[in-house]
Amino acid sequence: MKKLLILAVLIAACGESEKPKNLEYIPGETPATGVYLRLITLDDQSLTLEIVGNEITNLYGLAFRLYYDPDVLDFTEMTPSAAWPANAISIARKNSTGTLTAAITNRGPATGLDFTDQVIATLSFTLRNETNSCINFSDLRCALVDTTGTEIPDQTWTGGRLELR
Repeated sequence: MKKLLILAVLIAACGESEKPKNLEYIPGETPATGVYLRLITLDDQSLTLEIVGNEITNLYGLAFRLYYDPDVLDFTEMTPSAAWPANAISIARKNSTGTLTAAITNRGPATGLDFTDQVIATLSFTLRNETNSCINFSDLRCALVDTTGTEIPDQTWTGGRLELR
């Protein structure tokens, strides 16, 4: 009888299907000073991330390149946060290899913006494929500029990744 019970348990265990994996957004470390990506939403059709500034003062504008896998994501839109004045310039262009080149800037004389763990902009993507993938800022092509036109030094740009768990 004991052997029959063990056999029944083994058969039941073998018949169970593996638990389906869920796609999750894993953020990078939040920089002491700089820019990072924070999740707003992730579902089976889309991903929405916030570009967040931490301990940034006197910001006039920023420019960046963001790399992602075009087989996994398709960039659809960048929306500046309400912190930017209505006449601010915002531009975002993607290419077929998964590079987003974007900038947001004030126009003319303007007061610099301060960001302490606050949203600079929102990025929207269509999800093409549920698989592991990185979303990273370029190490060389990102800059924050103050109201004097000078690059703000010592800023870290941190991306994240999508991971099946």
